[in-house]
Amino acid sequence: MKIKKIYLDVGDTLLYLNIPPGSIYLQILETNGLLKRNLDPTILKNAFSKSWTDMNQKSDPNYRDRYSIHPDKKDGWWKELIHNFLKIVNGEDSDLPDEPVFQEIFQRFDDENLWKIEPTFFELLNMAKKLNISLGIISNWDLRLRGLLERKNLTQYFSPILISAEFGYEKPSELIFIEAQNKANCNADELVYIGDKPELDYYTPHRLGWRAFIIRNENIPEIPTIRNLSEIFSILRET
Repeated sequence: MKIKKIYLDVGDTLLYLNIPPGSIYLQILETNGLLKRNLDPTILKNAFSKSWTDMNQKSDPNYRDRYSIHPDKKDGWWKELIHNFLKIVNGEDSDLPDEPVFQEIFQRFDDENLWKIEPTFFELLNMAKKLNISLGIISNWDLRLRGLLERKNLTQYFSPILISAEFGYEKPSELIFIEAQNKANCNADELVYIGDKPELDYYTPHRLGWRAFIIRNENIPEIPTIRNLSEIFSILRET
């Protein structure tokens, strides 16, 4: 069956941060006096990883979007993440950053210059046009993503753009992939999905009958991997 649409994840698939996200949090929190200077980087990295893991473990069992269902709505999930990190590093009585500090962090991640486009994306785009294959997006992201894509001049290349915070459910829910298939008006075997996390981006679309691939520098047992986006066409030609 001919492939008619390729859907992409965004974070660490289409867009990559120029510097690690934890470094951005740490820089701003330290500058605002919420972290002691010259703390052991390994301790800080491990603390941030633990906070991130703990927050992900709180995910809704039905995969409702974490940002829209958070009790504090909008930026609440991110604020809780930062507060939990500070409690790990500074102790349970750690101060909660005030609103200007939160906004400084949010605006930093909203800076389009902080993000780089995957180096072979435009090769993928050109080949897709030649083969009459359209592109779409399925991403777990908050409401800021659409604006970021517009500022990166990427919106024009994708339809539909499915964002978990807008749709209401996040990967690996079948609902967001089924919605993507319905919007594409394609059969499952006419669809390809590329992401970077097997637990979010491979098992569900694969189970639904899509061709799914993980972008990764190393192979993953029993999961199709590609090293970059443009490699997808050589893989598809072989199968």
